[in-house]
Amino acid sequence: MLKKERKKASQRQEEKEWEKEHVTRTSKERAALFMAAMMNSFTPPPKRPEKKDEALEYQKRLQSTALELKQKNPDWNTQKCFYEAGQLLSGP
Repeated sequence: MLKKERKKASQRQEEKEWEKEHVTRTSKERAALFMAAMMNSFTPPPKRPEKKDEALEYQKRLQSTALELKQKNPDWNTQKCFYEAGQLLSGP
């Protein structure tokens, strides 16, 4: 049984050595050309404009301005406070 296992192991080793020896220069060059082409053709994706941050910042300013208006004018309802805050932020 042990003799059979040693024979299998030596056959596997011979196959690995044969594969290593028979890597051709052509296949190496093809791989090198392919990798070079991939590196040259790589372009990073374009950056998206950061509209979310601007919109989020505007909402924060709108809410804080509406809160200040509500504190100064407690008789105003929420809609009027937000309307006036929008008017103040957009300017004349």
